[in-house]
Amino acid sequence: MSLRDSLVGMSGLATAIVGGPLTMALLALESTQNFAVTMAVLAAFRQDVPLGAAQRAVVTDEGGRYVGIAYPAEAAAMTGESLTMAAILHLQSHFLLPGMNVKEALAAFEVAEADALAVVDGPETRQVLGLLTEQYALRRYSEELDRRRREVSGE
Repeated sequence: MSLRDSLVGMSGLATAIVGGPLTMALLALESTQNFAVTMAVLAAFRQDVPLGAAQRAVVTDEGGRYVGIAYPAEAAAMTGESLTMAAILHLQSHFLLPGMNVKEALAAFEVAEADALAVVDGPETRQVLGLLTEQYALRRYSEELDRRRREVSGE
């Protein structure tokens, strides 16, 4: 068994356990400095997260720190040398914090020009807590406004 086969196998197993295929691709590149091996891991990402399985994947590094969001549709469309980690990572410096209110979150969506952002525990540690979509935030904001209006009007 070659080193490439071993790394692809290890990345596949770790992806099944951790659920972070792009994390495994970053680990493969970092540990081997070999683009061909990383390409094999990214090919595994395409298999693990096929088109239609998810709209986006939150990517973390080996320490579980947020590094960006990747879109499986973009990964599936890329070929050859255009298929790099940098090409499929987005919103690396855009994320939400747990203490933000809805207005702050909606402003962050606008600045990032994104429809979804990762929620991290803090700007230094960047441990991913979840993902919030702009649509969900707007819906909950609207529901809360409606509830408050009913309280004030006595309905």
